[in-house]
Amino acid sequence: MSVRLGFGVGVGRRRGVAYSPASETGLKLWIDGSTGLTGGVPTDLGPGGVVLSQATAGKRPTIGVADAGFNSRDVFVFDGVDDYLDVALDLTGLASFTAIAALKVAGGFAGIGGIFQDTTPFSNTLLVWNVPPVVVGQSTNGSDLRGVAMDPTARASVYSSTHVAASAAAYALRVDGTDQTVLDYGGAMTNTALGNGCRIGDFFGGGFCLPMKLGALLVFAPAISGAALARVEAYLKARFATP
Repeated sequence: MSVRLGFGVGVGRRRGVAYSPASETGLKLWIDGSTGLTGGVPTDLGPGGVVLSQATAGKRPTIGVADAGFNSRDVFVFDGVDDYLDVALDLTGLASFTAIAALKVAGGFAGIGGIFQDTTPFSNTLLVWNVPPVVVGQSTNGSDLRGVAMDPTARASVYSSTHVAASAAAYALRVDGTDQTVLDYGGAMTNTALGNGCRIGDFFGGGFCLPMKLGALLVFAPAISGAALARVEAYLKARFATP
């Protein structure tokens, strides 16, 4: 799956040459709504063929066909009640990773919900926080959050978070290619409930499911460079969020 990107979108590739995130080093997970669902779950497009699962049929996402907020592309729809996916992706022991998603949260949502949750030592990398909803990056290694208010009526946005296990500044959040400012928060959070795996659409092992439409989600480990991150963000922006 590729998008033709030329000069002016910051990808550093010759005009007319098809770009794919698979060309970047360290791709561990890639799901895209265009693939639909197989057995009720997405199929990993990455080289590792990571298994996604949800044993309960009623807790699986559905497909939203030709969604207008995603350039008329198909998306995964999570109902915010109990939809989530377990991901057999073990990030334990890694020094860093980057998660990138193109998504929208349903209008009227208030509270806490997970976009992508990884294993310790990183804890949550992308979630939605309180009222008004903001997307934040979060780590076990620090108590600060970075976030941006969400507009459910707008087109999809591209969110990315990079975590470094041993760093005091343990993550950096970007929204549509722009670094976000620091918000104060009273304490770091650690979740061990998932063991050596990840989760999409839920937060802290259950009970905080997020009503969202997800165009794509990619995970790279170790964390990708700033230039590579800009290329992937531009790819997702062109695919889902730019008219």
